[in-house]
Amino acid sequence: MFGYLEGFSENEEILYCSHCASPISIRYNDGTVLCEKCGLHFGMIEIAAASLVESIMSDEEGDVFE
Repeated sequence: MFGYLEGFSENEEILYCSHCASPISIRYNDGTVLCEKCGLHFGMIEIAAASLVESIMSDEEGDVFE
């Protein structure tokens, strides 16, 4: 599965690897981190919860369920 997400990644908030749970010590200026144990290079972005809920809860006419 492929997709595109847009946002900002702040690597100061990434403390552990999402794959092996090892502590993260290598941080890059692009907002990503590298896990020394498993080699996973990743970033994390946050999305606005309200927009996510609206997109999930919308029906065919574009109305939001309450």
